[in-house]
Amino acid sequence: MSPSKIIVPNYFCQNKDKLITYNPVEFIQHNWEDRVNTMSIEELNIEVSTMLMHQKACTKLAVEDLSIYTSTMATLLGVKIKTLGNESPVYDRNDWMESLMGDPSSIQLQKWIFAWIFIRNNFKKIGIQSKSPEEIFEERFLRMQGLKYDEKLLKNMKKNSKTSVRLLYNQKARNWRDHMFAQIKDRLGIVVSVTAPQEVRGSNKNFRRDPSTFFIGRICNDKISWKEVKKY
Repeated sequence: MSPSKIIVPNYFCQNKDKLITYNPVEFIQHNWEDRVNTMSIEELNIEVSTMLMHQKACTKLAVEDLSIYTSTMATLLGVKIKTLGNESPVYDRNDWMESLMGDPSSIQLQKWIFAWIFIRNNFKKIGIQSKSPEEIFEERFLRMQGLKYDEKLLKNMKKNSKTSVRLLYNQKARNWRDHMFAQIKDRLGIVVSVTAPQEVRGSNKNFRRDPSTFFIGRICNDKISWKEVKKY
């Protein structure tokens, strides 16, 4: 069965054009180019409602996908929740945060950080999948919704630029990760950085960190004591 709907590459791109949320009609008129000129008011309204419906479906699927991804990472790294002395699997971000609150040891914290910073950034290198998470998600979403991209507009995109579905997925993934970083800071008094803080790199402007390292800062009396972590 062939796809039933053609979408432009920036169909869901909230982070680059907020018009899609605040004024979807103007967004379509700005991005659909000459196609809009042949649309009636009714067709334009249908296009708007279809776009918003697919955007909502994409967001919902992205949240579900990230829960599965989090659960997979927890399984790979042996992170579990302890409830009344019993261990149970981690299913989503809240479960993982609960596991950290129950066991805020360095090993637990480092497991989580490596899961997001190392495993995700080196997804293809470690051989779990041949495609990145956002590529897999995009293919699944387009297939489920019967969508395909406008090939002409797709070819006009700049080299290495990401399509709208991947951008939305990456945005959700960043929010997912940043939310946990914020909780770790607020609840455990710990901050995390993938770039070397000034206290570590000093005056070395050409400082280079190893790609599989990160930095943990423990907050005490409004001061941060940084430590480089190479492995857990």
